[in-house]
Amino acid sequence: MYALQVLERDNVMKKFQGVIAQLEQALCDFPYDKLDISDEVREQVELVHAQLRRAKERADMPDDEFYNDVLSLITRAMTQVLNWISLKDCQKSYT
Repeated sequence: MYALQVLERDNVMKKFQGVIAQLEQALCDFPYDKLDISDEVREQVELVHAQLRRAKERADMPDDEFYNDVLSLITRAMTQVLNWISLKDCQKSYT
């Protein structure tokens, strides 16, 4: 049973590492200058990008702390992205 849990966790970690790499690359290519976003939103995106870079660098250290950090980072990143998208949708509906 324990071996199965370890394999499952490793599989989940590999998927998270793939998501982290994709999100980090997407933010590298993100056209900040072409979008009309506030400095606050830009700072938040840059903060998430820095966190993703650090998480990507730590990907070779699979431990409990890293696993928890990845879960927390993915949750925060997705929350911030969804909030930004919602904000842009609200702005569109009022313009």
